[in-house]
Amino acid sequence: MTARDEAEASLSWRRFPAGRARIVANRWLDRRRALLFVAWFCLVLLPALAVISWAARVGGVAGFLLLAVTVVLAFYGPVLPLANLGGWRTAINWASAVDGHTLFTKYGQRKAIGQDLHAGVIDVLDPGWRRGRAHVLGVRADLAAGGPPLDLVGLVLLPLLPVVKARRRAAPWLLLSNPATGELRDARDLRELADVLCASPMERDRVAGRTVLSLSSQAALAAADTTAAQPEPEELPRGVWPALKSVGRTLPLLLAILVTILVGGSIEAWRETGAGDAVANVAVHILLLSGVTLGAGWLVYFLYRLGGLLAETVRAAARRLRR
Repeated sequence: MTARDEAEASLSWRRFPAGRARIVANRWLDRRRALLFVAWFCLVLLPALAVISWAARVGGVAGFLLLAVTVVLAFYGPVLPLANLGGWRTAINWASAVDGHTLFTKYGQRKAIGQDLHAGVIDVLDPGWRRGRAHVLGVRADLAAGGPPLDLVGLVLLPLLPVVKARRRAAPWLLLSNPATGELRDARDLRELADVLCASPMERDRVAGRTVLSLSSQAALAAADTTAAQPEPEELPRGVWPALKSVGRTLPLLLAILVTILVGGSIEAWRETGAGDAVANVAVHILLLSGVTLGAGWLVYFLYRLGGLLAETVRAAARRLRR
């Protein structure tokens, strides 16, 4: 064991949400992801494919420009929201610990990540449509990086748009309350975090500390009003049903891939009649190559999830036989 591993093992790691509350939070995130996919498929992908098909038939410079803008919006636009959802998945499932004035977060068996709580980059974000019912301890990405970074979408659209807005929001770092239920972290954890922030030499951190201190008071009052409950396990065992759901979540993406290939094939069939120009040729290559590439990636991911389902099924059968 390395010195870093020993240092991490000596910390008091805490999970929030824990037990069944984490299941509820993950279901909340699954619903948001499903809603995002349905909105992208119905409001972005299908109209974009119709516009691409029309642009291929229009041809010329106008058709090429229309094709370029539509492809960027349809295929690259969802990258940032999906990355944001991935960040939420991590925030819901990782453990945290405070050592001195450094907040450490750890996801699974990965190395812990440290954030200085006295660097003047900490904000407390209130609940809202982006965060559900969660209060979030966030890190101002623009201040931490020393300047305002551009969105990934902004970088892709830079040749097309005259002005690209910089991101100045605080990135999610630590959940202070459950995004699904609004339940606050343990009052002692919040008080410990507030004490560290209030001792910072930076005013921004002290303001965040006072907010966390107010939340700790609310958490103490809420804990006094609830009856004692049986403690729930920190780690809930995975089973066949969660693995089956992970396989099922891959299937809607297959529908989007098949629709993309179908539209590309229809443009190719029209082009083989002798109609169309270079724009139609480009549209066919973009749609078919994108569809085949995404299809190959989807197959690998589907087999990975299917292997997890088979492994969980074998483990469940072995447990039943041992009884």
